Amino acid sequence: MTGQEIRAWLKKRPFQPFQITMDNGESFDVVHPEFTFIAATGALYVFQPVRHDEADVAGPQTICELRNISTLKPLPSGKRSNGRKRKRK
Repeated sequence: MTGQEIRAWLKKRPFQPFQITMDNGESFDVVHPEFTFIAATGALYVFQPVRHDEADVAGPQTICELRNISTLKPLPSGKRSNGRKRKRK
């Protein structure tokens, strides 16, 4: 996966939350484009949303190496995830 491919998903309007699946089977949900950061080193930082004073703010982060991302897929409409990682069954 390249940074350009990730940016294309992040720039879609309206934004469609999506799931990142790593080559080891772990997955992470991206629920807001501002909760991500693509570093020049080839790492994608995904921040998990937490509730604070009636608003979602960036909380704990996960670092994904772009070269280890195997797929991106849209999350179902209307389903907001907590962004926690999970192992594929």
